[in-house]
Amino acid sequence: MTPMIDVVLQLIIFFMYTAQYTQATRTPMDLPDEPGEEVGDIERNVITIEVMLNGTIMVDQQTITLDTLMQKVQVEITDLGSPESLEILIRAHRDCPSATINAIAVRLAELGVRSWSLGTSDQGGGM
Repeated sequence: MTPMIDVVLQLIIFFMYTAQYTQATRTPMDLPDEPGEEVGDIERNVITIEVMLNGTIMVDQQTITLDTLMQKVQVEITDLGSPESLEILIRAHRDCPSATINAIAVRLAELGVRSWSLGTSDQGGGM
């Protein structure tokens, strides 16, 4: 009985740690105020793209170029087998240049990605 309790406690600790880690990987930013869908846990086949106030693009808290972003997306599409299997979340600062988001959307469409989500906030900031 004691080994089973140890395993259960280890699993609880693991899930608590990973839940905190997924929240820590999100960059705090002022998102547009719009009601939207509730976002659950981030899955493996989700790419979160962050567009900062000055228009820079970040993935996994690293600044990258649009070309590098498209290379990452292409690798994920190849791994998953089709663009429909890939989920993309764009978290854009409310005052970022819309040209950056439009450029990302055009390049995603060229790769066959027809559906992506735009992150919003009900409270006016910091998702």
